[in-house]
Amino acid sequence: MRHAGEALAAEYFARVDRVDLDGAVELYAEDATFLGARGSAQIRQRMEEGLASNADKRSRHVIANLRSSLVDGDTLLVEYTAVAYTLDGSSPVSTRSVFDQEMIIRRGPDGWLRIADHRILGFDPPEK
Repeated sequence: MRHAGEALAAEYFARVDRVDLDGAVELYAEDATFLGARGSAQIRQRMEEGLASNADKRSRHVIANLRSSLVDGDTLLVEYTAVAYTLDGSSPVSTRSVFDQEMIIRRGPDGWLRIADHRILGFDPPEK
């Protein structure tokens, strides 16, 4: 189960990098939380807000220090450092952000693992 949780975290960033927000949101549980947002609609809105400043650029996330631990039979804590790079045409790649993150991943009633809570440590989204 630990490897499946780590693979889910990696798949999340692959979808974000493809700007497949619908695909990224479907990895969350229905009542999941992400940066103060709860549920699919709010989580998608939070993602759109976060990606808006780089909407015309390609991004890549590199995951480092990936580790997971079993909380109980159906719950994992996945911890990692995510480095976001901006790919700007032919210029050198620039690092946009480096954040430690945590995902609480739970097995749902359907047997699938879903993100129940996603935290970016030390980051608070701007107030509207």
